[in-house]
Amino acid sequence: MVGMTTRTNETAPWKPQGGETAWQEWMYRLVICPEGEAAERIRQLNGGRATEPLRAQLPSIPLIAFRGREAMEDTIIRWVQRVCRMQRRFPISLEKPERHPAGGWRMAVTDTDTLCGLSEKLSVIDDYIRACRMGPVHRETNHACRQEGTSGMSAMPDIPATDKERPFTSFMAHSLVLTRQAYAGSTTEVVNLFAFLP
Repeated sequence: MVGMTTRTNETAPWKPQGGETAWQEWMYRLVICPEGEAAERIRQLNGGRATEPLRAQLPSIPLIAFRGREAMEDTIIRWVQRVCRMQRRFPISLEKPERHPAGGWRMAVTDTDTLCGLSEKLSVIDDYIRACRMGPVHRETNHACRQEGTSGMSAMPDIPATDKERPFTSFMAHSLVLTRQAYAGSTTEVVNLFAFLP
């Protein structure tokens, strides 16, 4: 299970802090995770089995990725909170799943306007990240939900002919999630969850 740590300290702008982990670099991502029945249906693409060891089992839609240090987290969290406190919940629909070349599944988002708008608002963190000499910030332009897994883990789901023109699944986005990884393939940790307005 992915660990959850929530940082709420209202500290001064970033400066070097003590401790070995303060200077450790991480790959951070801001993602939206499907919830409820949608999340369960996506996980069933792996036949109900666990995904690859040490990887997050939650499906997610990446918006932004950047490298940073633990000492930067408090400031980044404050900026992202400001954006999310002005963002209302919104619906997301996903197209039918396709196999991902690296294993697992990929489901394109049908309407990306709200995601693009949210991503643009989150550009408020770009200058800070560059000031810490940790750029560039990568913004996803081809929004899709990814479910980790291994190639050939399960067969392509059988979708009735009457449903092929409909979204594979839909859900209401209630929050944004900040995650981090030490390196590709390592454990994904949840750093903070940012709730949207009702």
